[in-house]
Amino acid sequence: MIPIEASWSNAKHRAQWSSTLKRYASPVFGKLPVSEIDDGLVLRVFKTDLGNKTETAARLRGRIESVLDWARVHGYRSGENPAR
Repeated sequence: MIPIEASWSNAKHRAQWSSTLKRYASPVFGKLPVSEIDDGLVLRVFKTDLGNKTETAARLRGRIESVLDWARVHGYRSGENPAR
């Protein structure tokens, strides 16, 4: 479960978040701890099969940013957010 997912009441929104992160971010990030995700890894996510899906790319960047912000606030990582 994505950390902020518990606050969502809309199942469609929950499914969209999970599916975009699984499809595009998970193959690049794998099982790395969030503390090891850096600029280079975030950029590699956007060199995948996103193609000309600019809206999907924008949403995905925001979703990665949100997850990494959550991780920072809860002490799982420090420093700047590479998705910002």
